[in-house]
Amino acid sequence: MAVAETDRLGLARRLRDARRRAGLSQQDVAGPLGVARSAVSDIERGRRRVGALELASFAKATGTDVDLLLDTRAGPVEQRLRALPGWHDLDDADRRSVELHAAFLVWRRRRLPPAEW
Repeated sequence: MAVAETDRLGLARRLRDARRRAGLSQQDVAGPLGVARSAVSDIERGRRRVGALELASFAKATGTDVDLLLDTRAGPVEQRLRALPGWHDLDDADRRSVELHAAFLVWRRRRLPPAEW
């Protein structure tokens, strides 16, 4: 799978998840975006590109930050975790738990002296 396709499908998943978390239907989101419900379906399946204005409208309609939808806040640890097989099968609480554990391990490793063999 090409990087661009992975990015597009990741964005599609985050858009769908944001809409569902907001308790909105595709029709509810279609109005503020100025598109048909079928276009929202295509966006959420990664079959249609999302324009910048549509992305901003989607974020506003769902009460979500654009940076979160674009996944621009992820640091190196989070980026590596999100690339793992099965990562997207976890629910939000489990993902957050794994991220916190990984961050703790990185912090701990930096605080401990090198292991002596």
